[in-house]
Amino acid sequence: MKTHYQGIQRWTGGGVPYLFVSRSAMTEDDYGNVLIVRMGSRERDGERMRSNRLRLDTDTTYTPGEGEDEVVGEIRFDYKHPGGMQICGDILAVPLEEPIGDDLPTGRIEFYNIADPENPQLLNGSINASHNFGVVGMVKLPDGHFLVVATWGGNSQLNFFRSNGTDFN
Repeated sequence: MKTHYQGIQRWTGGGVPYLFVSRSAMTEDDYGNVLIVRMGSRERDGERMRSNRLRLDTDTTYTPGEGEDEVVGEIRFDYKHPGGMQICGDILAVPLEEPIGDDLPTGRIEFYNIADPENPQLLNGSINASHNFGVVGMVKLPDGHFLVVATWGGNSQLNFFRSNGTDFN
């Protein structure tokens, strides 16, 4: 079992910065998830988050985090491995692979409205494939549509998708 943190995205839409951190399943019976971390100790101007506040000459294990920085939620998947994510405005795109169960596609990209980051909402519509998705990127085009690119095949293959409409919600 490969256990690791895969991707991290920062959202600052409401002033307080949040981190979205994807994590693979830690055991055979576990599910992959995205942890939602409120960075309450950090500036609210959307700029740099500054120091990681490590103590000089002290191992990171013995450097406690700030009390206002905490995991406040999670998005749990029926997949073992969420990959490298992307935030575009208030939309979080999460690539998924290694489904739990035979009734799911091998690869999927799910989209979440994170305007309220502590209560992400799964949006209608996903991208499903018969192969894994490792990393996803997304951008809003000048005409209002969205362009999504996703990697697979050890990140040697790219798929591009253009939305049919201009509103994910």
